[in-house]
Amino acid sequence: MGRTGSGKSTVAQLLLHMYEPQTGLIMYDGIPVNKFDTHSLRRQISYVPQDIFLFSETVRNNIRFGVDDATDEAVIAAAKQVSIHTEIEQFQNGYDTLIGERGVTLSGGQKQRISIARALIKDPEIVIFRRLPQCSGCTN
Repeated sequence: MGRTGSGKSTVAQLLLHMYEPQTGLIMYDGIPVNKFDTHSLRRQISYVPQDIFLFSETVRNNIRFGVDDATDEAVIAAAKQVSIHTEIEQFQNGYDTLIGERGVTLSGGQKQRISIARALIKDPEIVIFRRLPQCSGCTN
């Protein structure tokens, strides 16, 4: 948390080892991030972007995106964590409901929660949230 321009995004990018710090070290669990295998490090971190992007796909596939071996139980558990499971069950085709490109068929709050469920299904050690935009009618 911090004011605009205070370096929040920079710290997140350094933690993800997007680039090297000019001075000092970025540590994760007491180990400099540059000592980790980059792919392994990034698997332990989920990122929820400010600009939510959903695919023209099913709700299920939007949540499990990037976790090819995610079971239906894991998809449902992630949806329950972000309080969208009950709403998804009320959709005409439940988890098999097709979402329009960028989630045009969903409310702002539903898009946010599906995006967060996508981050949580990885069961990450760290979740980085970019400030989510405010929306009218959002319940969270």
